[in-house]
Amino acid sequence: MPTAARVLLLYTVLTLLTIGRFAIAHPASVCSCVGTQDPAAYMWALTWWPHAILHGINPFVTHYLWSPTGVNVAQGAMIPTAAIAMAPITALAGPIVSYNVLSVASPVLAAMTSYLLCRRLTRREFPAVAGGYLFGFSMYEFAQLQGHLNLTLVFLIPVMVHIALRRVDREISRRSYVVAMAALFVLQAGLSTELLADCVGLGAVLLLVSRFLTRATVRRRVDGLIVETLGAGLLAIVVASPFLYYALFNGGVPKGAPALSDVYGLDLLNLFFPTYATWLGHTDFLALSLRYNGGNVAEADGYLGIPLVVCFLVWVFRAGGGGLLRKLVVVAAAVSVLAALGSHLHVAGQQTVALPFDWVRSLPVFNNIVPSRIVVFTALAVSVGVAAWLAIPGRGALVRWLAVALGALVILPNLMRPLYGVPPHSPSFFSTSTYRRYLARGDTVLALPYGADDVSMLWQAETDFYFYMPEGYVSGAVPSPFNAQLTTGQLLADTLPSPQAMAAFIREHFVTHVVIDVAHAGQWPDLMSRLGLHGRSIGGVLLYAVPGA
Repeated sequence: MPTAARVLLLYTVLTLLTIGRFAIAHPASVCSCVGTQDPAAYMWALTWWPHAILHGINPFVTHYLWSPTGVNVAQGAMIPTAAIAMAPITALAGPIVSYNVLSVASPVLAAMTSYLLCRRLTRREFPAVAGGYLFGFSMYEFAQLQGHLNLTLVFLIPVMVHIALRRVDREISRRSYVVAMAALFVLQAGLSTELLADCVGLGAVLLLVSRFLTRATVRRRVDGLIVETLGAGLLAIVVASPFLYYALFNGGVPKGAPALSDVYGLDLLNLFFPTYATWLGHTDFLALSLRYNGGNVAEADGYLGIPLVVCFLVWVFRAGGGGLLRKLVVVAAAVSVLAALGSHLHVAGQQTVALPFDWVRSLPVFNNIVPSRIVVFTALAVSVGVAAWLAIPGRGALVRWLAVALGALVILPNLMRPLYGVPPHSPSFFSTSTYRRYLARGDTVLALPYGADDVSMLWQAETDFYFYMPEGYVSGAVPSPFNAQLTTGQLLADTLPSPQAMAAFIREHFVTHVVIDVAHAGQWPDLMSRLGLHGRSIGGVLLYAVPGA
């Protein structure tokens, strides 16, 4: 078996033993995630893009959500690249299985592409395997695997670096580089436009820095690479122009929220002390980690651990020499950490001094970036640096390997909490064909509760878009005119509107049926009774037909 195949097998087994161990036994019902709103939205997206393309529907706008007005799908993180690639599996096995395949593949692919990058840079096999592991199985990846599928598919980032290095070394032609890099830009846009913007920003910094750090002969190559990369960007814009039009201009440029840079700025202590997403942090550092990012563990993704930080710093300051690789890796790590900290330095949840991100937080693009996610580039830089440190020949190799092994140990995920094996709640009314006996194709169904843990988008996807809904979760923004309605805000907050307001909402959005999830019914049945609606308990839901709808 070739070496790369053995490494791929190793990473796959490690993934299945960690985040995939629950879902592998029941792939069609258990999600390798937390199984709530965010994963349900991605499961919907995995179904939507193939459905729209197959039926000749504009895939960038859907009227199945927020009906009858509809919503711009391109302005959400709706992973068209992954959805199209996974279309055969989604069609054969359903969106939960498709999601699980992507969830398990994410760390494997990230580890594999970073392994290949580290192998090129270090020319050593085992250090490259270690470097690939540290990136693919980083805390960034494990934190985002709880539900942000678009942010876990980061395997193209090392590929971009790899192909740029191949062009500098003249291993590929100018035409091949431009076409390949343009393709990578387009594919990454279909996974996460946010991470693509981060890639472009950090890549520009590294290209400019490398221009001034290299000798004149290499500088000319770097200048050529800059021009060729710009050409690749222009080609990508042309190819992806329909998607970019809907993402950036149709319905108005996304306004963003400058406050994101403070709410989701990386806490400085998060780099050194873990959250409960790791086995080390589920008890010992729990009180501290709950102060990071307001307790949002999925966004507190910057944990590297003291051992790996020390290993990286030893390579930077003591390994000898000042090669270009070392300088660029240090720049990448420093710039990405500084950007990830956000507009102000937060220490144990306390906001302190302003940081450079504060200067740009209100500008377009920047006001849509969640800074803590930029730490993915720090994780890649550290993995490359540590691999280079392990690759140094001579004495002390055993000590270096033991130190890195300790670093890998302290970032192991916490498998004692339900973070990677939660079944999305799908009542049998929707997961079987029961709904067909009570709903007509094209009905508008109001699903309650209608809030943060709502998974009704999955129900719609499982029925192959049999019905419309006056709700949805394409992005954090609520589309017009729903965003101007008080009732919408109350429903999203799981607060009961008045009977008059609820009746008006049902009437204005042509609702034919109301479905209440029995498992989270709360006071919603009482409100339906006050409206004069009478429900039937069927397949885990209470179904209310709206007279005269």
